[in-house]
Amino acid sequence: GRTLASGRFRLGGTLARNAQPASSVPAYPAIKRFVQESLGCTCPEEVFERIDHRRHRVGDVAGVQRIDVGRRLLVYLVETDDPAWLQRHLAELVRAGVADRDAQGMNRFRLVIASTRPDLVAAGAHALFHELAGGDAKVHLHLVAQDALDDL
Repeated sequence: GRTLASGRFRLGGTLARNAQPASSVPAYPAIKRFVQESLGCTCPEEVFERIDHRRHRVGDVAGVQRIDVGRRLLVYLVETDDPAWLQRHLAELVRAGVADRDAQGMNRFRLVIASTRPDLVAAGAHALFHELAGGDAKVHLHLVAQDALDDL
């Protein structure tokens, strides 16, 4: 398939462990490192043999990064420094991610919000997220510093 570069983030298809990435495909080690170190994923090594990373539209939200790790972990990644924007779109992102996870038969969904001010964006986000997750222990919210995405 064709790959496209878009700004800082790259669009691409499936990238297996031993594949030689084209310059526009995200490097497998960078995604694995982000998922393990920034998100705390303790998935077994074989889960990382298949990673699919692409841009995804969720309702009114364009440019969501959708990362499928081994058909077991689904990550949606969005960037914002605007707490009001997050309050408006959080429900849409959570519902879509859970539905996507369930439709694909995956184990977990992690919504990642990257920001230059994660402390500011976090205000109220966690309480709303827990209400939206409805006790689903396999749905997680992560607020990370923008620089955690530097290698993606």
